This record gives sequence, structure tokens and C-alpha cells, in this order.
Amino acid sequence: MKNFLCLLVIALFSIALINSCSTEEEDTTPPPSIVATPEPEPEPEPEPTQYTLTVTAGEGGSVSNEGGTYDGGTDVTITAISDEGYEFTGWEGINSQSSIVTVNINSDITIQANFLKLDPLYLDENGITVKANEFVKIGDTFEFNNINYTIVSDDMLRRMIRRGDDLKNVITSKVTDMSNLFTS
Repeated sequence: MKNFLCLLVIALFSIALINSCSTEEEDTTPPPSIVATPEPEPEPEPEPTQYTLTVTAGEGGSVSNEGGTYDGGTDVTITAISDEGYEFTGWEGINSQSSIVTVNINSDITIQANFLKLDPLYLDENGITVKANEFVKIGDTFEFNNINYTIVSDDMLRRMIRRGDDLKNVITSKVTDMSNLFTS
């Protein structure tokens, strides 16, 4: 039994020696897990810069758009509208004489439509004929160069001619048919 015991000790010693000298060590760490890296979210588009457009009309007219707040780069079309007896003369704040303009909004902008009050009567470019502007009414009387003039229609002029009235202070801008006025 002594031999058996010796043999058992040698066998156990050999197993212990072989296990302790082994190059492979038992890996006790868990296997690596595969983690998907999320795609980065795209940067949000920056909000467009906004600007204020202020549009006013001087005495004698109006505008089609009074302005507001717009994104930079926006085109805004504005029309100046003359009241009766006025004419559009241009814009203050932008360089244009056109009554219809398109403004590109790239900063805060303030503009004004300007108008001029028209005289009811004016001297024609020939320097002799006194004419009436479109807004005058038939039968109205106006002073021009210290002389009173009356705006007449076709019928009024024909009656005045038949009666033999003085025609030197009449304005015929509203007369549309002068045929056969001065025939006997």
C-alpha cells in the first residue's frame, strides 16, 4: 500500500505541475459585445435672419403693402397708388421713380411713396393752351394766372357757341368731339 500511496502522490503532483505550467489561461472576461454607434444627428439648419420692411405713403396716395417682417433674401413688390388730383413722384429710402418696385429684403428697410398735388389747370407744353387735369369735373371753375376758366363738355360748348357766348375762358379738355362745332 505504500507503493500505491507513493504512486498516487506522484500522479497528483504531476497533474498539478502540468496545470500550473500550462500557457493557456482560462479567460474569465465576458466576450465583447457589438454595440452599434448611432449616426450623429445632422446640425439643424439655422433660422433665417428676419428683417423689417416699413412702407408708408405721403399725402395724396397709398401703397399696396405696408411692410412687415420677412426672411432675408425675400423679394417684396410694392405699388404706389395716387389719389385723385395727385401724381406719384418717387420713393424716399430707395432709388426709384417707378410706382411699382420690388425690394429685396437684406436689412431693415423703411421707404415712403411720395406724391405731388396737381393743379387742376396747367399750361400745355406749347406755352399757349390751358388744359385741365383728368380729375377735374365738367362745370368746375378754376383760377389760373388770375383768370377764371370753366371746364366744359361737348354739349355745354355747343350751347355756348349757339348763344354766341365768349369762349376765351373755357377749357375743352373734357370735350371728346369737336367735329362741326364752328360750321354754319
